[in-house]
Amino acid sequence: MMKLEKNLVKKMLWALLIGIFVVGIIYCYIDRPLAFWIEHHSFGRAIFKPMSEIATLLEGIAFMALIYLTIRMGWKALSRFQKALFTISLSISTAFFMRTGFKILFGRYWPATWIGNNPSLLKDNAYGFHFFHAGSAYESFPSGHSMTVFATATAVWHLFPKWRWCALFVSLMEVIGLLGMNYHFLGDIVAGALIGSCVGIVTVKLVR
Repeated sequence: MMKLEKNLVKKMLWALLIGIFVVGIIYCYIDRPLAFWIEHHSFGRAIFKPMSEIATLLEGIAFMALIYLTIRMGWKALSRFQKALFTISLSISTAFFMRTGFKILFGRYWPATWIGNNPSLLKDNAYGFHFFHAGSAYESFPSGHSMTVFATATAVWHLFPKWRWCALFVSLMEVIGLLGMNYHFLGDIVAGALIGSCVGIVTVKLVR
């Protein structure tokens, strides 16, 4: 068991190192031109908007499920399905509460202006990281929605193998929605997906 856990930690560290390299390449060569291309070729924000809110729906469901299941454990043991639901909800909640710390750590400008006339790439040509900056203008990296949906997908992947296709589909819909609305740079989404996946894996292992 100890060997297995050490191998898991090694794999996660390698994944993080590779992820940092990939995000760096995306930051330098892809994020800016892709954001401008999406802005100039947007053809259906009415389609992308609902897709981008999948993570918000999952968070609401997770919080309610976590409260209910925690209270229920006080007087009755959970069934196997309820334990799995508890694990998934805990994974989502953990990713949700972790996002703020990461956003403050990296302090990246958004692709577009959405909140309080925030500086952005498309409006002000403002681009880059401002480490250890807090505030609505610096919350693009990593994507919190991506963290949530990939934490969910990873937990489902391990707990409900028959529903892996659904987890992948929902994750893809969220990614398309975020990009289509220019809510996040591609690098934000990749980073959020990586962190969320790690959260999902660790949560499943700890609960088990």
